[in-house]
Amino acid sequence: MRRSISTAVLALLCGLAGCRGCHGNGKPVTPEWTVMFYLAADDHLLESYALQTFDELARIGSTDRVHLVALLDRVGGTSIHPKWSDTRRFYIRKGGVLVVDAGTPQEDCPNQECDMGDPDTLARFIAWAQSEESGHRAKHYALILWGHGTGFTLNPVGNTLLDDSLRRTYLDSFRERYGEWRERKNLHCLLFGLAAPPKEILTDVSSGRSLRNKAVQRVLAASPNHSVDVLGLDACLMGMIETAYAMKDVATVMTASEQDIPGTSMDYGWVRELVEDPDLQPAEIGSAMVRGYCRKYRGCDRSEGRNRTLSAVNLKDVNEVAGRLDGLSCVLRAAIRDEEARLKVAKARGDCLIYGDFAESGRSAAFHNIDLLHFCERLIAANVSADVTAAAKPVIEAVRHAVIASYADRDEKCHDYGSSGIGIYFPRTKDQFDSDVYAAAYNSTGSDPDTPDFVREREWPKFLKEYSAFRDTNVIVESSPPCMALPECGVKSR
Repeated sequence: MRRSISTAVLALLCGLAGCRGCHGNGKPVTPEWTVMFYLAADDHLLESYALQTFDELARIGSTDRVHLVALLDRVGGTSIHPKWSDTRRFYIRKGGVLVVDAGTPQEDCPNQECDMGDPDTLARFIAWAQSEESGHRAKHYALILWGHGTGFTLNPVGNTLLDDSLRRTYLDSFRERYGEWRERKNLHCLLFGLAAPPKEILTDVSSGRSLRNKAVQRVLAASPNHSVDVLGLDACLMGMIETAYAMKDVATVMTASEQDIPGTSMDYGWVRELVEDPDLQPAEIGSAMVRGYCRKYRGCDRSEGRNRTLSAVNLKDVNEVAGRLDGLSCVLRAAIRDEEARLKVAKARGDCLIYGDFAESGRSAAFHNIDLLHFCERLIAANVSADVTAAAKPVIEAVRHAVIASYADRDEKCHDYGSSGIGIYFPRTKDQFDSDVYAAAYNSTGSDPDTPDFVREREWPKFLKEYSAFRDTNVIVESSPPCMALPECGVKSR
């Protein structure tokens, strides 16, 4: 009887502490998964969406085998929840709401306001979640980075500020397509959060600091577990070879979008699937993320469902993609010395639309990310040379093997995007490359510690610099590739 009472008391204490569950002998249960949500919502545009995401997670809630933890930074501008405006850490219980679960204020940050663009903030959060003391040390980890690519103030890019004329160009492009932003309820994060393609993931608006790919790579490598099993990038335009290459040694599966992601964010139904089956493997979780994204946006009107993509990539296969792309890059460097071949390469590049909502505005303020597999297909169709065709085919095979699952709506398949899951940076002309503020990563000499590994180590940047030296590559697209039929829910799995 005494033993039964002791066991009951231990179980009660463990439950009150909000920690992991207990075995019948009172010993803590090691969870299979701890999912870490890093929510950078310290601005008026994203805050309400972050709170919706939190509520979605709270409806699912943690279990003994799956722990959900979050670091949430907010501005306190919405009336949906109490208007605290600092940074707080949460263990997300089922049914928990911000009214009750006020979270743990972060005493190690000035005025309890953490800079979410500071790598140290991310490092402390991960170290806490993976520690024995937190009660959340698990067998597997997932990390979800949620927020803008860069702040709505359109700065910084590297160490420079965008000048007033370029800022006006971005805003004018937005107004041309969407009208005044104050009248819009469903904003894409791209519209005021402009992600530097090879380098930056999210931004803390209060500080203006951005969390770069390289910083995330370093933080994960130095974390107690040295890696995560699943890395989800709930931010715009991060589904690129440059990003995947940076994360290949610190994560197993990465989910990201080649396109922008709406403020309503990714679908988190996959968390429920994980809670119901904690034995899911990283690739299965990645596939579940993609399926959920499809269910959320397929069939929506154009304001919410337009140009949506998401893919899950096996990062262990990224080296193979990069290696085969090295081969193609070297062949292309030789081919473009011939004018006829160079113009065919330019035609293939011109057949590929760039991602980002400003891409169709016709203005200079645009991103220059295209789908890698689609570009290789257009190279083959352009019949540049037998050598180019022979080098492009292995890249296509490697991309298809690396992409575990991908979703692209019909717009993405029918309007020259050809979205297959992995993008790449490729300005179409010399003027675009020279004037692009985001080209800094590719212009780096390598001495900058934030230079992406892909730029420092691979052959594509060499091809890009040689290609961009020519002024005759502004080829007008004359036709569109045929529309691709989509399987059920648009999800392609290998």
